[in-house]
Amino acid sequence: MSDNVVKLTEVGTEAEAATICGYLESQGIHATYDKGGISSALAAYAGPGGGPQQVLVLAEELDAARAALTSIEAPEPQ
Repeated sequence: MSDNVVKLTEVGTEAEAATICGYLESQGIHATYDKGGISSALAAYAGPGGGPQQVLVLAEELDAARAALTSIEAPEPQ
């Protein structure tokens, strides 16, 4: 990824972040995640899920990423 990345969302675990990134990548949107500046010493106390993670996308793909994220968060019609 380039230096022009922005935060899309924050989730509670590394597994959630990886799942979202995988979905975004399947939609053609480049995504990655990190701990958002939390030091590795503090992350050790976060437990096995790695603690909160920021999902990051390219600034120019932010709108598409938001739309994609909204589509997976929307409840199924009944």
